[in-house]
Amino acid sequence: MAFVPIFWNTETQQNLENKTSKIYGSHIAYKKQGYDWTSVSNDVQTDLSVSAFAGNVQFPTTAQGWMDICFNSEYSAKRQITEGNWSNTEDEFNMRMRTDTPTNSVGIIHPDKPWQVIYYNAFGQGVNLIYGVWRGKQCRVEHVIEITEMPAGDSEYLTYDFFIESADATAFIGDNYDQRPWAGSVGDSAIINGFSVFIAKGDDFNTPRGSVLRTPVCWWHNLDGTTTKKDVQIDFEIQPDGITVKATKYVKRSDIAEALAQGSVYRADATFSPDADPESATVDGRTVASNKSLSWADMITEAAGFVDDSAVSKDLRVWADNLTDKWDLLERIHMLFDTSSIGAGQQVDSASLAVSIDKVYFDDLGLSWNIYSTNPSSNTALVTGDHANVGTTPFSTARTIVGESTDWTTIDMDFNGDGESAIAMQGISKFAIATREDRENASFSDPTWVINDRSGFIVRLAENGSNIPVLTVTHSLKVCSGNLRNHILIATDTETERTATGSGPSYTVTYTPVDTFLNVDLGDYVYVEKRVAGAGTSSTVLSTYVYVVTAISLDAEGSGDDITMKYLYDTAGLCDDSPLDLPSGGGTSGEPLQAEHKYVRILGPAFSMFV
Repeated sequence: MAFVPIFWNTETQQNLENKTSKIYGSHIAYKKQGYDWTSVSNDVQTDLSVSAFAGNVQFPTTAQGWMDICFNSEYSAKRQITEGNWSNTEDEFNMRMRTDTPTNSVGIIHPDKPWQVIYYNAFGQGVNLIYGVWRGKQCRVEHVIEITEMPAGDSEYLTYDFFIESADATAFIGDNYDQRPWAGSVGDSAIINGFSVFIAKGDDFNTPRGSVLRTPVCWWHNLDGTTTKKDVQIDFEIQPDGITVKATKYVKRSDIAEALAQGSVYRADATFSPDADPESATVDGRTVASNKSLSWADMITEAAGFVDDSAVSKDLRVWADNLTDKWDLLERIHMLFDTSSIGAGQQVDSASLAVSIDKVYFDDLGLSWNIYSTNPSSNTALVTGDHANVGTTPFSTARTIVGESTDWTTIDMDFNGDGESAIAMQGISKFAIATREDRENASFSDPTWVINDRSGFIVRLAENGSNIPVLTVTHSLKVCSGNLRNHILIATDTETERTATGSGPSYTVTYTPVDTFLNVDLGDYVYVEKRVAGAGTSSTVLSTYVYVVTAISLDAEGSGDDITMKYLYDTAGLCDDSPLDLPSGGGTSGEPLQAEHKYVRILGPAFSMFV
């Protein structure tokens, strides 16, 4: 598959005073030869093709066909960094992929994810093949096996074969893609488990044009709200033709059983990184307020006088002045991620931000750092005014700067609920790194001033080319509607003045201490029938809300029994609501009574797992 020539229109900005022009890589549309202009999108076209930045993909019409993939780049950030060559062009890289399926199912555009093609029952009843593509500077092609019911048999592992073909590719294996135990000769083989494979053009690591097959995993979500993610083994072997690699994916039957027992629905695991300079969709960089000699209260509100969004790494720094209780410098780091490929109709189940840092100061200031929101005026460049656009709500658990390593270390910052809510499913997710004493100064004391002391660390950014920031989002289809399942009744609570905390989807309900909940277990469900307020307790049920119990704290002699429950769905698809805000129909429209809480135990699992 040769690369189809694509012409791009871009946003251009002129500076008449300096007689310069800047072209920002924010591609708006593309035009293939013989076609009209089309908006840039990773959605599959009716001919099962996708043309996204830096790549073209032609999906097969049937499950056993070849998927043609072509990556192309007129600019290589990696080569600019390693060679100092701003003007460079890399050859296109072509590869093909085919999956060995027993059934040659016809592919259709996924009804919920238009960037995917699904081949239903390609591996037999209830086991589907899915191909997909992510748009961005780092294009990604998905290969997913979707298991919705247990395949027949009793073997420990189920195996699924697929083939990757490229006339001039060699496989390099390792976490950093630079370990090469596999020379690429016919018959060579390797076992991939817990790391990635880099299929590269040529054998020079300084020009690693090719494709990364990321660490293979399987995953599902549990009824208690946690996520299970496990590595999956893949065996690779170069075939006799010398250009084809056979890959065999091993799936544990026990993992499938565990997922099915949890009633897991569709899950996807996606990783994102900011663009390297020149940015096309997202920016990362720093804003700096310096040479100020201000009190801490004035320092954290001072405007920035300098920005940098093109270097390979940036500092998060705080400098004390030589005057008592005065401060000289304060930096904040901004990083944006194009998460639009997640798409509408999804919910965030978990998220984390991985950053590679190196502490450069042995400070005594006692500072901690965290992740916060930011809102730059542009998605592709920073200005000094963006310094004031960093939020004050922490998105993770704070870490002390003095406790960080002086060697380069990757830190995974797991997001809390506020951080997860900041993920933009159809747009750009925007985050900042700052000190806690800076952004949460109302809750924490000022740092300890030490004359001329300095605190901070270096963060690798997208321009570095490796060990760059990675935002990982585990998400699922947001399904509000569903049916009631076969169950038995465990307990019923008829109180009308319960109290609750939580903003959804998890709520902790406090009940009057009684023996009602002695037989309730984690994983049991709560059914709550919603009626029109004041319409009567025998009026029509608008929707039955379904929650799952995730925590139980019973205290017969205390102030109440606390049960934490998570909203799953409701029969009318009205979506998340507090179990205390659902009227029973009793009372009046102005003063409605709370509906009954029926605790039930489900008799039989739902099915779904993805590999």
